[in-house]
Amino acid sequence: MSDDWFSYIAELYAQIKEWLDFFEHAVRGSSGKLPEIMWDMVVERSTWEQLMMKNHISHTMVAKYQERNGMCCMRREAEGMFFEVRL
Repeated sequence: MSDDWFSYIAELYAQIKEWLDFFEHAVRGSSGKLPEIMWDMVVERSTWEQLMMKNHISHTMVAKYQERNGMCCMRREAEGMFFEVRL
């Protein structure tokens, strides 16, 4: 592996790690049941039905959690890459 390629990959890894750390901090910094529900929704890719059963909440409540956090959006652009997380 060439030094240039290794350097590029290391820089890309550092950027992605920073984005993931920021995402985790934002989710875990929320209050109440929200961090757990958002983690399951975004990272675990749980369905609404799974969220309803796990958290003992209604379909309407899942929609409210998603709607309330749909306003929060993090966008980062770096070297032509686009990264967006909608909570």
